[in-house]
Amino acid sequence: MGTAICPIQHMYVVNNSIKFDKFVPSLFHPNVTLQLECKRTMRTDKIKLKNNIEDLLDSLSKSKFRGSFHLNKKMKDYVKEKGFDKIKLDARDLITKRIAPENPNNDGKQTPMRQVHPVFIAQHATGCCCRGCLERIHGIKKGHELSSEEIEYVVNTLMLWIQREMSKD
Repeated sequence: MGTAICPIQHMYVVNNSIKFDKFVPSLFHPNVTLQLECKRTMRTDKIKLKNNIEDLLDSLSKSKFRGSFHLNKKMKDYVKEKGFDKIKLDARDLITKRIAPENPNNDGKQTPMRQVHPVFIAQHATGCCCRGCLERIHGIKKGHELSSEEIEYVVNTLMLWIQREMSKD
């Protein structure tokens, strides 16, 4: 049991229950809970709170703006050609370089909106495109370098969206 460190500030897990240091109203959509993979501090296994990122992605897909992003055939072919492992490496690299710094260059404008790479499209669709959206949608505050747990949370969110897009035909 014990306490787990989670990728969202003010949240932690004690004896498999989520606890908050304080109420963070911007953290949640009224009908959405978050899926987190929290690393236990004393053990290597992970606590998985299921279905919550999927609920968040379902909610975002209903937004006029976020729901307008989809992978086109060329991007789907690229994902099939390169494979999910390569796309995940690209996602981690792009997030680490463009989003993770304490004060990213051109924050709010650093993620291309055109059909350049599947990860860029996923960033816009999931609200992981800039620090402002990360704070507003995912509750990850601005003004600090993203932790490895926060980076992993963002990458997993992007990859889940890409996997969902790949299953659509």
